[in-house]
Amino acid sequence: MTRHRRRHAQSPASPHAIPKPHDKASYPSPSERSRILARREELIKALINLRVQGNLDEARVNDLIAEYGPDEVFHVSLVLQTKFQHSDFLVDEPQIYRHYRLGFARFGGKRRFLSQPEQEELNFERAMMFAQREFKSLLPLKPSPRENELQELLIMDWHFWEDITPLDIPPRPAEYPPPASYPSPLDTILTWGWDLDPGRISREHSAWTAYQPDLEHIVFDKTLLNGWPGEPASWAPWHALHLLGVLHAFNSARHLADLYILPNDWLSDCLPKVWAQMGAPVENVLWGILDDPKCKPEQRGLASSGLQKLIENKSIPRLPAIHSLAERLSPGGTDNAIVNAYIIFVLENLNAVEAKSAIRAAFKKKLVDTKIMNESGISFLNN
Repeated sequence: MTRHRRRHAQSPASPHAIPKPHDKASYPSPSERSRILARREELIKALINLRVQGNLDEARVNDLIAEYGPDEVFHVSLVLQTKFQHSDFLVDEPQIYRHYRLGFARFGGKRRFLSQPEQEELNFERAMMFAQREFKSLLPLKPSPRENELQELLIMDWHFWEDITPLDIPPRPAEYPPPASYPSPLDTILTWGWDLDPGRISREHSAWTAYQPDLEHIVFDKTLLNGWPGEPASWAPWHALHLLGVLHAFNSARHLADLYILPNDWLSDCLPKVWAQMGAPVENVLWGILDDPKCKPEQRGLASSGLQKLIENKSIPRLPAIHSLAERLSPGGTDNAIVNAYIIFVLENLNAVEAKSAIRAAFKKKLVDTKIMNESGISFLNN
């Protein structure tokens, strides 16, 4: 499956902290857990239906609180809010795979660990079964054995039940290669584990200024990137990547774009945010990636998304940057319909009415991949 799909609301955008350790006896019994999950499924459907219908007002919420309890409504609402946040870019497969890795790290147990292509293929199969059952059947149907099998293997929706389920951290198989070791203080990052807390990065970044080359090495260390999710060291690339952002390590920016082309990518969707943290000095690097025909279209699109964030946080002037993006939509600009679609996606996010004529001309001249962005989907073109 191609990776430049229109983004969808399938996974959360924000990381989850490590649950506080509990004695297994403090969790609900299996039968009580099933009862709680069944009630939560009812609540989830009710909240989604009200949201779709535009009826999620205070009175309706109070009715749900009266029926399900304030704690349950708060918990499910928070998870839904996270679940329906979009990624920062049209390509969201890395984010989805990272979410799977987080679930596997906590609850994988004896399950088989899936590669990114396997996870994506099985997730698609499961989604088709769910859609067939939910939307194409006149009568309510129970999930088939295969759908239940996929639900279990993919650890679907673990964020809805992590608070009532004891950890089941999968042990690394004997044949699985161990992670590389690093000297102090770099070895500290290998202990931070799956608690993907940006606050830690902000608090501790000043101590790492002298270690930027080492951090870049950790980001691309294959024994860590492809490491066993249940082991803390396998999450070190995420921490190192975000440290490079807050350290303004713009000299690493071009190399970081190569994360996208690595197998089992679970990090490249973070790049726009990380690049934007580097500030104005990274601007020329991002224009260079955007204009480089040797880069994958998605890498170039990620660079355009990084430029969007630089504009939004006022690191670079808005109007000149928008004009530069719009100029690339003309013939002889990027000369790539996929890249043009990503640029238009960015201009839409910026509500760049200044680029209206350039966008219309690009669609008219068939310079845009309309499977990714369609002219009717650009809100300000119809104003």
